[in-house]
Amino acid sequence: MRRPVRSRDSSEPSLDSFLDVVTNLVGILIILIMVISITAHEAVTDAKAAPTTPSPIVEPQEETGSLGEALALKAELDQITRQRTAVRQELEQKFSDRNQMQFVLTAANTAIEKRREELGSVQQNDFDRNRELLAEKAKLNEVFTTLESLENFQPESVVLKHYPTPMAKTVFGREEHFRLLNGRITFVPLNSLVDQLKADAEHNANQLRETSSITRTVGPISGFYCRYVLNRNAYSVDTKMGAARREVVELDHFVLVPVSENLGEPFEQAMKPNSDFMQRLAACDPQRTTITLWAYPDSFEEFRQLKLMLVERGFATAGRPLPADHPIGGSPQGSRSSAE
Repeated sequence: MRRPVRSRDSSEPSLDSFLDVVTNLVGILIILIMVISITAHEAVTDAKAAPTTPSPIVEPQEETGSLGEALALKAELDQITRQRTAVRQELEQKFSDRNQMQFVLTAANTAIEKRREELGSVQQNDFDRNRELLAEKAKLNEVFTTLESLENFQPESVVLKHYPTPMAKTVFGREEHFRLLNGRITFVPLNSLVDQLKADAEHNANQLRETSSITRTVGPISGFYCRYVLNRNAYSVDTKMGAARREVVELDHFVLVPVSENLGEPFEQAMKPNSDFMQRLAACDPQRTTITLWAYPDSFEEFRQLKLMLVERGFATAGRPLPADHPIGGSPQGSRSSAE
C-alpha cells in the first residue's frame, strides 16, 4: 500500500535557510581570521622597526670619604684580621699544649698507680708516704721562692709632704698684702694707704660741719689710689641729766683703685729669685709677718701654689677671695684677716 506523502508546512525552516546561516558564519570567521592575521603582522613589523632604547646610564655615585680614608680603613681591617688569626693560632697552640700536658700527666698517674698496685701492702704505704712527702717538698719550695721574691722586692717610696694643720687665728701683728689677678702677683701698699687715709681724714674732717658725708682720694702709692668716705653720724647718749645728742666723724668704707690692671709680675716671673715679689718677701720676718693674699677667681690655682710656698718658708698666710671686678677695700664693719 503506498504511504501517503506528508504535505510540507510553509512555516517550517527549509534546508536552504540553514545552509545560508552556516555560510554566513563561515564567512564571518574567515573575515575575523584575516583581521587577526593582519593585526599580528603589523605588530611584528612595528616591533622589528622600533629602535632599541639604550638602558639608562647610571651615574656612579661619588664615594663618601677620600681614597686615603678608604685605604686607612682597609689597612685597619687587614690588621684586625691578622690579629684575629694570630690570636686564634695562639689559642689553638695553647689548647694543643694543654692537651699534651694533660695526656702526659694522665699517663704518669696511670704508671704510678700501676706501679703501686704491683707493690705489697707495706710497700704501698711507703710509696704513699713518699709521694705525700714529695708534694709537701714542692709546696715548701714554692713558699721559699715567694719569700725570696718578697725580700728582693723594693716598693716605690712615696714622699709625703707635711704641712701644718690649718688653725685660723686673727692677725694683729705686721701684715703685708699681695693681689692675685689675671695670673699676676702685685704688691698692695694697703698699710701705707691707710696711714695716708688717717692723716687726710683728720685734716679734712672740718668739712663735715656743712655736710653729712665727704668722699676723698689719697695716693697713688705703688700703682694704687685709696678712695674713702667719711660720714658725720649723730648718736643719742643717756646721761644723768637725760638724753644727750653726740655727733662723731666716722669712716664709712674705703676701696683701692689700681691705676692699671696689669700691675705686678706674671706668676712664673714672680717665683724667680730676683723678682720684686721675692725681694719684698725676703725683707719680711716669717715669725712676725702675716702674708695676706687677695685672690680673684681667675688666679685661684696660683693662690694654692703660692700658699704652699709661703708655708714652706714659715709664713703665716691669710686668704681673701674676692668676686670678679670687686675692688680691695674695707670698713669698720669688716673683719680682720685670719691667718693659718
